[in-house]
Amino acid sequence: LWEIATQIIAEQTKSIENMRSILCSCTRLESPPEAVCRYQQHMNAIMSAMFTRMRRARATRRVDCNFLREMIPHHKGAVEMASITLQAGVCPELVPILQAIITSQEAGIDQMEALASSLRCRC
Repeated sequence: LWEIATQIIAEQTKSIENMRSILCSCTRLESPPEAVCRYQQHMNAIMSAMFTRMRRARATRRVDCNFLREMIPHHKGAVEMASITLQAGVCPELVPILQAIITSQEAGIDQMEALASSLRCRC
């Protein structure tokens, strides 16, 4: 679990740094108001569902299992958000960052699900 948590921190830190580095150039791209509204509605729905799944995660006296039960829906939400953003028409500099988020989060989900199974964490 320590290895997974450390990997999550490293990947998230790198993504944040990459997004900060392109922020100024990406703010020049503007979308029509109705597209922004649709995008925001999708994002709000994804985040609401993600946080609901995280809150509903079964809490036990096993911190490792609790962490995995909460992080799996968190990563799934990140994949959904990055996918919706790719469909929204974004600046070219953001595309590889979003693709990397999807790839790393999907790998993290697989890794966490396998670990949860091996630790016999019940749903």
